[in-house]
Amino acid sequence: MRMVFRPAALAMSLLAASCGGSGHAHPDAVETAFATRAAAVCAEALDAKRAQGPFPYPTFNPTQPDTQKLPLVASFLEETATTFTNWHAQMQHLGEPRRGRDAWHDLLAAIATHAQLTRDQITAAHDGDTKRFADDYQQGVDTQSKLLEAAKAAGVPSCARVDR
Repeated sequence: MRMVFRPAALAMSLLAASCGGSGHAHPDAVETAFATRAAAVCAEALDAKRAQGPFPYPTFNPTQPDTQKLPLVASFLEETATTFTNWHAQMQHLGEPRRGRDAWHDLLAAIATHAQLTRDQITAAHDGDTKRFADDYQQGVDTQSKLLEAAKAAGVPSCARVDR
């Protein structure tokens, strides 16, 4: 079975949650006004990811990376890393919610992890380190579920779409 690389943990797809802060079914959700501001930041980050365009190497397998394609992949991931870093900074800039702080901090931590893993993948790609690249990819896949759960718990499920 051929795997397709998904940058942004380098991955993105899934989750058709609406963009907004309504419907806080989770008891740990942030307040509605805060969730609305967070969803707006996430929408901007999603727009930046979409503007980057699709991953241009559809046959690239991140679990068995082709060393000849790694420099090209690293170049593509630069914009992803910038998007994730900016997304994290803008989310932090929102400050602290009055409630739902644990879920909020979990969401920020997952976003920060993705930003760091993307940078690590870029470095691994430049170094030709296929094992580290593949390991970082897998960690990114694992982090996606954490980000999804944190976004749901915080009451901003639409934020998980940036990472899909």
